[in-house]
Amino acid sequence: MLPELYHAHLSEKFTRGNYLLTILLIQVVQSIKEVTLESIATKLAMPIKFESRRKKSRDFYQMMNGI
Repeated sequence: MLPELYHAHLSEKFTRGNYLLTILLIQVVQSIKEVTLESIATKLAMPIKFESRRKKSRDFYQMMNGI
């Protein structure tokens, strides 16, 4: 889990949807040993299909690399 300072900073920088996705991704990455888009998409608790979760994760990482 992240310290409250990080939550405050992230919630200011991201839209609500991206903030929540960031928190979910951090929790998933902390809980798995092998970090790949496929493993993240499998563990990501979102009510959408696997390929959609994989694409959403990939798009989010590409957005983060552009910051």
